[in-house]
Amino acid sequence: MITETYEALHYAKADPRLAAAFLDAPLTATNWLGFLLPTDDADYLRVMNFTWDLLGQRGTLKAIDDKWLR
Repeated sequence: MITETYEALHYAKADPRLAAAFLDAPLTATNWLGFLLPTDDADYLRVMNFTWDLLGQRGTLKAIDDKWLR
């Protein structure tokens, strides 16, 4: 789930089944968006980490940022 950073942090703290992820600066220079992922699915987290890294290396995240957020 993509959500606001503070909302992700709030729900991750309130529900131990969730983890707030990709909060460093996902789509903006200032971190406004974060992700909620299940904490008990290591395979899903590995796939998301791999995909996020790949999108960053290919410049896709920058293109999305330029097109939709700036």
